[in-house]
Amino acid sequence: MSSLADILLAAHHRDELIADAARLVEQHIQQRGGLKGMGLKTGLALLKAARPDILERASQRMLPDMVRALEPLYQEFRGSGVGDFAVFLDRRADTAVELLLGVADAKVAAAQNAAAKSAYQKFRGGAAEEVRGLMPRIGKLVAAYL
Repeated sequence: MSSLADILLAAHHRDELIADAARLVEQHIQQRGGLKGMGLKTGLALLKAARPDILERASQRMLPDMVRALEPLYQEFRGSGVGDFAVFLDRRADTAVELLLGVADAKVAAAQNAAAKSAYQKFRGGAAEEVRGLMPRIGKLVAAYL
């Protein structure tokens, strides 16, 4: 039985998955409205001004740990009888959000980049809501590679 990491991080489509993940985050931020959306767009613009490839680099660094964090849910999915991982993940979104934010928190805590740490801390309070909003897209993205 292949693990989620074996499938998603396979060399033949790893770069494509990283690009897709970065694109997913950027699209989500660009589609956000209101004051929170303005803040997210401004934060991303500042980060991209310093590092234009920030989302791709972040995806490359974080994706392996995030995929591994979702492994228990993937194994549960395999035994669930639910035919679509996107549907399953959406049903378990609260758990998935906790797992993914745990990875992000650990990565930021270990980071040396003060600007990235500061930006993350400003938006961490609403991060669960943002990731929850992304969960259907995350599920579809993962399911596309399964």
